[in-house]
Amino acid sequence: ALTNVKFETDLDIYKSFKAVNPESVQILAIKNNKYAQKYLQELKNINIYISGKDLMDMGFEPSKSFSEIFDYVLCEKIKNPTLSKDEEINLVREKFM
Repeated sequence: ALTNVKFETDLDIYKSFKAVNPESVQILAIKNNKYAQKYLQELKNINIYISGKDLMDMGFEPSKSFSEIFDYVLCEKIKNPTLSKDEEINLVREKFM
Protein backbone atom coordinates (compact mmCIF):
# COMPACT_ATOMS: atom_id res chain seq x y z
CA ALA A 1 0.00 0.00 0.00
CA LEU A 2 2.95 2.32 0.57
CA THR A 3 4.43 1.80 -2.88
CA ASN A 4 2.53 4.56 -4.71
CA VAL A 5 2.18 7.02 -1.85
CA LYS A 6 3.81 10.44 -2.00
CA PHE A 7 4.70 11.71 1.45
CA GLU A 8 4.68 15.41 2.27
CA THR A 9 6.96 15.40 5.33
CA ASP A 10 9.52 13.32 7.15
CA LEU A 11 6.98 12.99 9.96
CA ASP A 12 4.55 11.36 7.50
CA ILE A 13 7.26 8.95 6.38
CA TYR A 14 8.21 8.17 9.98
CA LYS A 15 4.66 7.52 11.17
CA SER A 16 3.72 5.46 8.11
CA PHE A 17 6.73 3.17 8.14
CA LYS A 18 6.93 2.89 11.94
CA ALA A 19 3.54 1.12 11.77
CA VAL A 20 4.67 -1.35 9.08
CA ASN A 21 6.29 -4.75 9.56
CA PRO A 22 10.10 -4.21 9.38
CA GLU A 23 10.55 -6.90 6.72
CA SER A 24 8.08 -5.12 4.47
CA VAL A 25 10.00 -1.86 4.85
CA GLN A 26 13.21 -3.71 3.92
CA ILE A 27 11.57 -5.14 0.80
CA LEU A 28 10.32 -1.70 -0.27
CA ALA A 29 13.80 -0.27 0.31
CA ILE A 30 15.37 -3.05 -1.79
CA LYS A 31 12.87 -2.19 -4.53
CA ASN A 32 14.25 1.37 -4.45
CA ASN A 33 11.35 2.98 -2.63
CA LYS A 34 13.01 6.26 -1.67
CA TYR A 35 10.71 6.77 1.32
CA ALA A 36 11.46 3.32 2.75
CA GLN A 37 15.18 3.97 2.21
CA LYS A 38 14.97 7.34 3.96
CA TYR A 39 13.07 5.78 6.86
CA LEU A 40 15.66 3.02 7.30
CA GLN A 41 18.69 5.27 6.85
CA GLU A 42 17.61 8.42 8.70
CA LEU A 43 14.38 8.10 10.64
CA LYS A 44 13.96 4.59 12.04
CA ASN A 45 15.89 5.06 15.27
CA ILE A 46 14.53 8.48 16.21
CA ASN A 47 12.46 8.40 19.38
CA ILE A 48 11.25 11.15 21.65
CA TYR A 49 12.03 11.04 25.35
CA ILE A 50 9.00 12.83 26.77
CA SER A 51 5.94 10.84 27.79
CA GLY A 52 2.37 11.46 28.78
CA LYS A 53 3.50 11.47 32.41
CA ASP A 54 5.95 14.27 31.63
CA LEU A 55 3.14 16.30 30.05
CA MET A 56 0.90 15.71 33.07
CA ASP A 57 3.77 16.75 35.37
CA MET A 58 3.91 19.98 33.33
CA GLY A 59 0.23 20.59 34.06
CA PHE A 60 -1.41 19.23 30.90
CA GLU A 61 -4.64 17.27 31.25
CA PRO A 62 -4.64 13.95 29.36
CA SER A 63 -6.38 14.60 26.06
CA LYS A 64 -6.15 14.22 22.30
CA SER A 65 -3.83 17.23 22.32
CA PHE A 66 -1.09 14.88 23.60
CA SER A 67 -0.76 13.39 20.11
CA GLU A 68 -0.44 16.90 18.62
CA ILE A 69 2.28 17.70 21.16
CA PHE A 70 4.10 14.42 20.54
CA ASP A 71 3.91 14.96 16.76
CA TYR A 72 5.37 18.45 17.16
CA VAL A 73 8.23 17.19 19.34
CA LEU A 74 8.84 14.27 16.97
CA CYS A 75 8.95 16.68 14.02
CA GLU A 76 11.56 18.77 15.84
CA LYS A 77 13.48 15.62 16.82
CA ILE A 78 13.58 14.54 13.17
CA LYS A 79 15.15 17.91 12.32
CA ASN A 80 17.57 17.65 15.26
CA PRO A 81 17.98 14.03 16.48
CA THR A 82 20.35 15.07 19.28
CA LEU A 83 17.66 16.89 21.29
CA SER A 84 17.76 15.93 24.98
CA LYS A 85 14.70 15.31 27.13
CA ASP A 86 15.14 18.76 28.73
CA GLU A 87 15.25 20.35 25.27
CA GLU A 88 12.08 18.47 24.29
CA ILE A 89 10.35 19.76 27.44
CA ASN A 90 11.49 23.31 26.61
CA LEU A 91 10.04 22.94 23.09
CA VAL A 92 6.69 21.96 24.60
CA ARG A 93 6.81 24.89 27.04
CA GLU A 94 7.62 27.37 24.25
CA LYS A 95 4.95 26.09 21.84
CA PHE A 96 2.07 24.95 24.04
CA MET A 97 2.22 26.89 27.32
